[in-house]
Amino acid sequence: MEYYQHEMFHRNAPMEHGQSVSEIPSCGVMVVLHGSLERYAPPGQGRRMIVHLPRGRTMADLIDIIGIPRQYVSFGAVNGVRREMNQELKDGDEVALFTPLSGG
Repeated sequence: MEYYQHEMFHRNAPMEHGQSVSEIPSCGVMVVLHGSLERYAPPGQGRRMIVHLPRGRTMADLIDIIGIPRQYVSFGAVNGVRREMNQELKDGDEVALFTPLSGG
C-alpha cells in the first residue's frame, strides 16, 4: 500500500521559523472511504489509504486534506466508534468516512 500525502499537508503544517517539513511531528492514519467517497482516493488506491498529517489534526482536518467537500461526509468513525468531526486523530487510528444515507 502506498502512502498518500496531499499537497495541503505542506501548506497547512504549523511550522516554526526555520523548521523544515521533515521536522514536523506527524501521524499516519488508515482511511476507509465508503460509498461515493471512494472517488476521492488517489487513482489505483481503492477505498483504503494511509494518510500522514501533522499531529493534533482532527477528522474535519483530514477530510479537508483529502479534498472531500464536508457536505459529502455524513459521519465518521475512529477505530470503529462514531465520533464528532472535532475528534483529534492519533498515529495508527483507523478512520471510516461515510456518505449521507438515503432510503426509500
